[in-house]
Amino acid sequence: MIAIWLSVLMDSSHIDTGHDLQVRPGKVLYCDYETDHVEIASRVRGIHAGMGLDERKSGIIYRRCTQPLTAEADKIKDITSKYGVSMIVVDSLGLATGGGLDEAEGVLGYFAALRWIGGTSLSITHTNKEGHIFGSVYTLNCGRSIWEIKKSGSEGDENVDVGLWHRKVNIVAKQKPRALGMKFSESSISITAKDPMEAEIVSESLSVSELVYQLISREGPIARNKMAEQVAAYRSETADRVSGAVATAITRHIQAKRIVEIDGELAIQTSFSDPDPTTSSANNKGEEEPWELI
Repeated sequence: MIAIWLSVLMDSSHIDTGHDLQVRPGKVLYCDYETDHVEIASRVRGIHAGMGLDERKSGIIYRRCTQPLTAEADKIKDITSKYGVSMIVVDSLGLATGGGLDEAEGVLGYFAALRWIGGTSLSITHTNKEGHIFGSVYTLNCGRSIWEIKKSGSEGDENVDVGLWHRKVNIVAKQKPRALGMKFSESSISITAKDPMEAEIVSESLSVSELVYQLISREGPIARNKMAEQVAAYRSETADRVSGAVATAITRHIQAKRIVEIDGELAIQTSFSDPDPTTSSANNKGEEEPWELI
């Protein structure tokens, strides 16, 4: 559902501050190994209705896939080139590898096919009973940015909270945990961002470090000497039990310039000194990049 929602946001260029996202518009190809076009179209219509886009025709390209991605890659690359596709969604990884999720060859072949197709891709996969990504370790190793998603409630609930945790990323920093609220009706699906502290599925899983940041972000500035008490109250523990972990978390957040301490109070760091890449010395001098495409 989240993958379809992101696809709709890209396709429609819809902007809603309630989503707490900045989405770059683009063409989306949805490669479906699990359901059919009727199910996907129904969900797209529901999300359109929830966003007030009832009259808008979807521009998402749908492809029902039955062969492993390695066998579909040439055709999919032709589609992405013909229609100027910006992102492909693969639902889901298990069937797209031909059932070879526990075999290195199947997983590596899948990611090689993605690289051949090019562009941005979103792959959906599942976890085992222990909560780990099912299959070969290469699934984790090859993923460039991995989010774990869990939901609260039961099938058929009208209101569901969804938690998202950024488990792995290459090059850039991990993002903070997020929460979404989903509201289902007979004709619409509404999805909005929620405060992670108010979503039970997220708040129960926050580490001490994440709690420190979230509390400061939500209620700051907070006195450093009161921080352990607030974290302890939230975790139903004593301040003495969490004080060491809280002190370590504060130090690391300050070193990473996520928070700042002024006169014994902790607040979110709001300004950074990263240089503007458009005014770098290399660009000012008109110098070429130190590599070339071959």
